[in-house]
Amino acid sequence: MTPPKSKPVFFAATDGETGTSSTEQNGGPRLAIATGGTGGHFFPALSIAREYRRRVGPAILIIGGQQAQAHLELARQHGFSTAHLDAVRMPPSFWGVPLFSLRLAWEVFRGRRLLRSLHIDRVLGMGSFASVPLCLAAAFTGKPLFLHEGNAVLGRANRFLQRRARKLLLSLPLSNQQTPRAPTLLTGFPLRSELLTVSRNISSGNAAGEMRQKFGLDPNLPTLLVFGGSQGADFFNRLLPALCRSASPSTPLPPFQLLQFTGSETAAEHLRRAFDQAGLPAYVAAWSNHMEEAYQAADLVLCRGGAATIAELAWFGKPAIIVPLPNAAEDHQSANAELLARADAARFWRQDETTPARLKEAVAEFVAAPERWQEQGRNFRSWSRPEAARQIVDAIAGES
Repeated sequence: MTPPKSKPVFFAATDGETGTSSTEQNGGPRLAIATGGTGGHFFPALSIAREYRRRVGPAILIIGGQQAQAHLELARQHGFSTAHLDAVRMPPSFWGVPLFSLRLAWEVFRGRRLLRSLHIDRVLGMGSFASVPLCLAAAFTGKPLFLHEGNAVLGRANRFLQRRARKLLLSLPLSNQQTPRAPTLLTGFPLRSELLTVSRNISSGNAAGEMRQKFGLDPNLPTLLVFGGSQGADFFNRLLPALCRSASPSTPLPPFQLLQFTGSETAAEHLRRAFDQAGLPAYVAAWSNHMEEAYQAADLVLCRGGAATIAELAWFGKPAIIVPLPNAAEDHQSANAELLARADAARFWRQDETTPARLKEAVAEFVAAPERWQEQGRNFRSWSRPEAARQIVDAIAGES
């Protein structure tokens, strides 16, 4: 076996939120949060860590997955101690099982050493493959284990781990096809505190118009926000130019403007030219570090159905057309969208049903009669759980 690729790294960096260093915390039980993979696992973990550190005691982030280095750096910037464990994915075929088993056993061994050396009392797993080694280490050493699931279906990691968990903390009700094997608590999905703070002012004054002007858009023109994240934007990047091409003097586009994030600068430049040629008012960028501003500027949203997106849309109460990413693991985005559609909180379109003609009809319907869409947005807002991080910390702190 090869030696560990990295060792725990400890910091006493000042955190701007608390004004204290990571070594000057409450003396409560020490929590390790196992996370990694995508930002949809890491950023809620960071929100939970900040809440736990503020109210209970030390929180250490144990990170793996493809974006591990970037997430380790972000955690350190917030003053958290960190360590790295490799994610060990299930093999695609039977022939990979022996090597998988060896790699998993090695990472679990490393996880046990981390739990001992860091004096960890409790472990929270955030649902990705990156969380599995530390969660298994917690189970094997008798540490209380908690799991968080962001979607309406349990991912493979949580299905594998759930029998060993004290509690399964849910962002959404699970679909009827799944029976959990651990006690559950519906807590919601922890959003970034920065987003929650800004968005509390959404209804004050003419916030939407002011935000549109910030993007260089007309403050009074209906605005469609479109984004798909790093994996799901490509389809939308083709759909919107096709919508523009479908317009003609006899069938013009409805009066609206566009706010779109493409996932890449190359795609953004291509779309800017396409929309300019079509005469469609638009702000196009590869991505945004301030999505709260985009949500405030939007009247209607076209997007994917990941857990973080669902939680953000619910907080802002935006009318939404959710087009799940077809190759998402376990088809979890479809489960999320279907749950909301049944509650009349959003519209659920499958990707192969999402055509320029259908989108054009929906935008025209919204522009002509927005009330029905806005009612769905209000229904969506009722799904918001802004106290999710607090409830998760309460659940963990309340278990001995």
